[in-house]
Amino acid sequence: MGGKRRRKIIKRIVKRIPSIFICPYCGNRSITIEVNEEINEAFVKCGKCGANDTIKYAPPSEEVDIYNKFMDKYYKKAGP
Repeated sequence: MGGKRRRKIIKRIVKRIPSIFICPYCGNRSITIEVNEEINEAFVKCGKCGANDTIKYAPPSEEVDIYNKFMDKYYKKAGP
């Protein structure tokens, strides 16, 4: 006999925006971003190799946007 068979519940995985990023200089996941909203600047720093930079941003920006500006600046400097 047995009971009524139920449908398996599938949990939806919510993707979150990361807060620690990969450093282009050393390759470790150790980039942290400190945002100063008063002057619209962010301080990007690697905890392993010490690479750092100050990035200016427009107010509706997330940490991911600031990291992408940092990466663009890195590849522009290291480009051909």
